[in-house]
Amino acid sequence: MGIPAFILNVVKMKKFKKSILNLLFDYYDKFYIHVAPLKSVVIGKRGLVGEEQENGLVLVFGANSYKALKWDDEYMYVDMRFSGKWETVQVPFDAIVAAFDEPSQPSFIMRFTVAPDEVDVASEETKKTKKESSKSSGRLASTRDNVVKIDFSKKDE
Repeated sequence: MGIPAFILNVVKMKKFKKSILNLLFDYYDKFYIHVAPLKSVVIGKRGLVGEEQENGLVLVFGANSYKALKWDDEYMYVDMRFSGKWETVQVPFDAIVAAFDEPSQPSFIMRFTVAPDEVDVASEETKKTKKESSKSSGRLASTRDNVVKIDFSKKDE
């Protein structure tokens, strides 16, 4: 009995993503990687904040934004700056969903899918808390202690 096709595809995709990253580091001074909000993604002590818990985040790889880059078969490890503070980042290759060179007018965009069983975007508990928070406070919703969203739309009285 051989290795299931799904597992072979996952292994191939990880190798492909690593090859793409090698090319990006070789040919671009600055590029971006969109990371899905999987539980296995680690963003130092900071973690994923606000909408990043649902949408993931975009990591910027530029001359002064990262250091100590390394990777193995499963993860990329790198120290990156977030608001001037260095955080240790661990990104599984499965979590990389896009790579591009310029957000406003990209000359290339590489998009990847995440297998449905790997997607653990914002737990149901987090979603429930957000709904309850926005219901209870009316126009003011706090998704986390340091992120506040205000609804400026008119309400029918």
